[in-house]
Amino acid sequence: MKLAKRHNRRGFLRGRPIRRAGGIVAALITGAFTLGVAEAPTADAAVQDVINTFKNQATGLCMGAYPGNGTGSDYIGVGTGGCGDGVMAYQWNVHQWADGTRELKNTSYGLCLDDSNAYGLRMFPCNATPFQSWYVRRWNDGTIELKNQATGRCLDDSAAYHLRTFPCNATPYQSWY
Repeated sequence: MKLAKRHNRRGFLRGRPIRRAGGIVAALITGAFTLGVAEAPTADAAVQDVINTFKNQATGLCMGAYPGNGTGSDYIGVGTGGCGDGVMAYQWNVHQWADGTRELKNTSYGLCLDDSNAYGLRMFPCNATPFQSWYVRRWNDGTIELKNQATGRCLDDSAAYHLRTFPCNATPYQSWY
C-alpha cells in the first residue's frame, strides 16, 4: 500500500528546503524588473498535449486499444497486452483540461477512454465530458493512479479481472507508469 506524503505544519513537504520557494520568488521578481511588466497567464493558455504509454505496475502489461467485434466505436476495444506486441495500439494523446483532469485519446483510433456506470470502461468518441476525464495522482515511487471524474473509480488491471475500473484502493493493480 502506498503512503501519502507527509507535510509539516505549514504545508511544506518534510525535508524540502523552504528557502527554495524564496529563491523562486526572488527570481520571478528579478525577471519582472528585468523584462518590465510580467503578464499573468491567460485563461486560454494551453498545456502542451503529450503522447504516453501506460504500463501497469502489477501485471507489467500496457493499456491499449484493439479492433473488436461490432461497428463504429463499438468496434474498438480497450484492454492490456504485451507492450509493443503489434496487436494493440498502446499510445495515448494526453490532454490536460483547465480543471487539471486528463483526457486519454488513443493515437491510432482517435477514440477516448470512457467510463460510466451504464456502459463500464470502453473506447468512445471524444466528447469532453467527465466520463472521459481522469484525475492523475502521483505516488512516491513514480507511478500514477488514474481516477475517473464521473464514476470515482480507478483504472485497474489484474490477471483475474483484466482491465477495468474499480473502487480506488492504492494497490499496484491501480498503479501505472
